[in-house]
Amino acid sequence: MTSRIRVREALAALALAREAAEKAEHIGLRSEILALEGFVLAMMAKHDEARARVNSSLQLALSNGLPMQAGTAYRILADLEDFKADYSGARDAQLYAISFCRRQGSVSEEHLCLGCLGYALFRTGQWSKAIENARKVLVNKDALPAARAAVAVVPAMIGVLRGERRHANARLAAALLQLRANNVVTLEFFALWVRAVMADFEGNHPLAAEQYRELFSLWHETEDRMFAVPGVVSAAGFYADRRDGANLAVCCEILSVIGQENQNDETRAASRGVLAETAWYHGDLKSAVALMREAVEGYDRVGTTLEMAFLRRRFALMLATSGQPREAEEKTP
Repeated sequence: MTSRIRVREALAALALAREAAEKAEHIGLRSEILALEGFVLAMMAKHDEARARVNSSLQLALSNGLPMQAGTAYRILADLEDFKADYSGARDAQLYAISFCRRQGSVSEEHLCLGCLGYALFRTGQWSKAIENARKVLVNKDALPAARAAVAVVPAMIGVLRGERRHANARLAAALLQLRANNVVTLEFFALWVRAVMADFEGNHPLAAEQYRELFSLWHETEDRMFAVPGVVSAAGFYADRRDGANLAVCCEILSVIGQENQNDETRAASRGVLAETAWYHGDLKSAVALMREAVEGYDRVGTTLEMAFLRRRFALMLATSGQPREAEEKTP
């Protein structure tokens, strides 16, 4: 249920499982459940509660000599940084978790940490390291299917974004199937986003629209409050260009729900970006430029390079349209 991002159902089920583990005095299971509860609470943007729960899990594991459970707790502590849009912090914390798992010989947990690290490296634009990281898992025949699915999608997305059309699109389609087979919904949002963006760049607007509709449908099936954000921001620009007010309104609706429940630098910048596209759609170019300037500055602080490049391009277009060609040239990536 956590992988399908049904957080309230997951939290209720975990509470029952924790009660059973406590009655059975199963310390390892208690530690695992506490860590998972922290992960779910982070998905709900309850960051303080999430950290307290995972710290309890880690303390329980370390004090009882449970290296696998401790590795899980360290990994999820790193995941908590993702939910706060601190991707550099998440990267550094995952590196510590990986180091711990290696020292303890927890191979399966190390693979899961490597999958999470790959996501952070992708978001911060460290693509060569992300590909190298993925290989470490993919060459291991004993890697769990979920770990393989999580790491395989990253080099596939990077290949598509680098324009390696011959093989990358097929690899990404295969990776997307593996994500779905293993319920790795968090990264499914990103695979759909990348496919939509590249279809748009290549002029295949029907395919781009189809991918964005899939992303919207996936979001409505879940209780996600973070992972759909990059795709929704790009979709807003796509639909503004198509003069599609109905789907642009869907982008606004999704970001409004996410922003109300998960306020961080990324969701704030994303909301500004979508509002800028909406203002441009309605012909209010002055507001569009002001809002997009705030969005670009916000993403600069977050440090997610792909969104920074996309939004700077959109900002440049708005500036050029508003009669500010010199600044538009400066902002063009």
